Amino acid sequence: MKPLSTKTLRTLALYTQQLAVDNTGSKSPDEEAILNLINKIGALQIDTLSVVSRSHYLTLWSRIGQYSMEVLDTLVYNEKKRKLFEYWFHGASIIPLKYYRYSLTKKRTYRENGDKWNSAWLQKPENIELMKSVLKKINENGSLSSADLQGDGISRGSWWDWKPAKSALQQLYNRGDIMVSNRKSFKKIYQITDKVLPKTVNTKEASWDEMMTFKCELSLKALGICKPQQIADYTHTKRSEIKKYIEKLIKQGHFLKVQGEFIDGSIHDLLIHRSNLKILKKITDGELSANKTTLLNPFDNLFWPRDRDKEIWGFEQVLEAYKPEEKRKWGYYCLAILYHDQLIGRIEPKLDRSSNTMIIKSVFLEDGVKITDKMLNSVSDCIKRFSSFHNAKTIRFESNGTKKFIAALRPYF
Repeated sequence: MKPLSTKTLRTLALYTQQLAVDNTGSKSPDEEAILNLINKIGALQIDTLSVVSRSHYLTLWSRIGQYSMEVLDTLVYNEKKRKLFEYWFHGASIIPLKYYRYSLTKKRTYRENGDKWNSAWLQKPENIELMKSVLKKINENGSLSSADLQGDGISRGSWWDWKPAKSALQQLYNRGDIMVSNRKSFKKIYQITDKVLPKTVNTKEASWDEMMTFKCELSLKALGICKPQQIADYTHTKRSEIKKYIEKLIKQGHFLKVQGEFIDGSIHDLLIHRSNLKILKKITDGELSANKTTLLNPFDNLFWPRDRDKEIWGFEQVLEAYKPEEKRKWGYYCLAILYHDQLIGRIEPKLDRSSNTMIIKSVFLEDGVKITDKMLNSVSDCIKRFSSFHNAKTIRFESNGTKKFIAALRPYF
């Protein structure tokens, strides 16, 4: 079998990430459609940056188009409709409850071995007592946030200083004693796990081998195709830890070896999950192609495997929010522009919530990308849909970026 073309690699990766097919004309997705999508890609990463809607909302929008953010919130925080939960996956994430049992293995590790980042904190007896006290307070008084552990609502002795109390909450969360039951103004509200978790959820803890195998399979199914070591990146797992499980899945025939051509012409050994072979065949037969145009935030699942963006798209997704302004090349918070199977550039939007204006601070086109009328139509329509999702009444362009591309886009607005 000859190596798969770069275009085939891209299309497969986009298809399994639910980013290949344009669905702008379909009706507003309901709870079932949203849940089905998250089941397929595994999780939505949460981040605090909010120059536009936060990352978990954007990752969903990029795939399903216009929807109500309240529907997603309902699936996470409504006690009667809860189908998703918050925990660690690829950083802080929203995860389907059908995968809950696999999180128990990690929680047990936190209970037994602690947290390597806070090992010194956990060795202090007063902090262990603090955790017990915080847990007792939640159990007796109901849900609370870290803000409830400051001010007059709680004792102010040395153990109840706000920062240690917040650390106690985080440790209890990591260990699984408490869960995020709600968010108010994005602040986490914690509650005892048994009072949050629906009774129908499978709480039988997976063994370490079961958990690692699950991570491998879910990751490769969602990634479509990648280098063996990149499978670990999808769930923020150490590459060295996951290697033996990948080798076992190859031997069992669940993972198949193929070769693919990267954008620089080099040939590489890659893996594909057996369940994606039918999709691959349709792509190579010309029955499936990528025709979607959308914007991808810096925390989008497509960018989770390290360096794959550079290898098959020749694109480097960079978050520059934490760089000094003078060292930024593109902007504070840029979204990649996906046009069919190409990442053609990046856009820096900022929502002025006081005036309901979507400010396009900069637009950059990648080197070598040809501007066409079809592209301009698609990209301008995408920016309009993005602005509409944010309930922006007007769109205003600034002049930073690729001047020729910006000038070509302006007449569409």
